[in-house]
Amino acid sequence: MPHNGDGVVFQVRIAHGLQRFYLSRRVLESAFNLEPRASDARQLQLFYQFLNRILIRATAKRLIAGSDTLPLQATDFSPLRVQDQFEHRLENLECDA
Repeated sequence: MPHNGDGVVFQVRIAHGLQRFYLSRRVLESAFNLEPRASDARQLQLFYQFLNRILIRATAKRLIAGSDTLPLQATDFSPLRVQDQFEHRLENLECDA
């Protein structure tokens, strides 16, 4: 999981290989309420906290792997769509079980 103060780069296996994605610190601040000037460790903690939601958005944005690094934008995560709300409820049910 490469990262620096500017964001997180991660790979996801999708059709035809691995696709790299970039989630900037600004997106983490805007979409996931990362505190300004938060540490790199906090940045990664937030990334893992919202990993399922991030992966769902990433794989929806790119269905077939390419050689580029695809940046994710804050608009990719808001407003919550009906599908996101359903998935969030489902995750909560799984956690309660």
